[in-house]
This record gives sequence, structure tokens and C-alpha cells, in this order.
Amino acid sequence: MLFLWWDWKAVIHYDLLPPGRTIDSELYCEQLMRLKQEVERKRPELINRRGVGFHHDNARPHTSLATQQKVREFGWEVLMHPSFSLELASSDFHLFRSFQNSLDSV
Repeated sequence: MLFLWWDWKAVIHYDLLPPGRTIDSELYCEQLMRLKQEVERKRPELINRRGVGFHHDNARPHTSLATQQKVREFGWEVLMHPSFSLELASSDFHLFRSFQNSLDSV
């Protein structure tokens, strides 16, 4: 299984699920540590600004207490996972919401 993290510029980091392993909160936290290191290396401007906006779904490894503590430790903002919609992919939903928020502030 491929885990892929990206922003508006390019892929920041990817990870492959090790053979014989199942994704659990321990492995997910390890992946988040590697992701944080890559964000600091490739996008230091995000660390020095308001922080990283992070979006993942409601899978158990993503919502575990260990994962929530790790994300809080990093100072990352977790974006709400939207309700299912046939018309919009979840990434589209957040893109339009962010766009609307930027228009509201003008």
C-alpha cells in the first residue's frame, strides 16, 4: 500500500506499507514523524507560519489517541473530514471551502 502526502506544489513524502505489516496507530505515528521531517526539510515556510493544515479521514489509526497526541505535539491543524458527497471528492470540498474563506477575508 502506498501512503502519499502532498501540498499545492508537489509531493512532500510517500511511504510504502512494509511487507507483512498492517496499518495501525503505531505505524501511522512513525509515518507522521517521517512526514514532519520532510515538511521541515522541503517546506520550512509552513513550519514558521501558522503551521500545517492536515487532512486525513476517520480511519481508526487516524483517530486514535496516540495519533491525536502526535498531531497536537506537532502543532498541526487537523481539517474536518466532510460528509460523503457524490458530487465532490473530499479534496475538492476543502479546496472550495478554503477558496471561499480567502474570498471572505478580502
